Amino acid sequence: KERCHAGIAMLLDIADAAPVPYCVQPLAVVAYTLWWLGDSRAVTMALQCLLLDEECSLAAMVFSAAQRGVAPAWCSG
Repeated sequence: KERCHAGIAMLLDIADAAPVPYCVQPLAVVAYTLWWLGDSRAVTMALQCLLLDEECSLAAMVFSAAQRGVAPAWCSG
């Protein structure tokens, strides 16, 4: 988890420094990682990506999964 959170921090820094549309993919990876960790912020991050680029397929998948309550096997208890 610690490495994932370090990666999230780095990706957020990258996204913050990059203009649209280049910030969308790092944000989508953050959304995926949050989903993978079982963090409810994943849906918000995925939605942010989709507002910037409605064709971001990774963000769409994360948003859809989170909205449907689909989580990685180790997160569903």
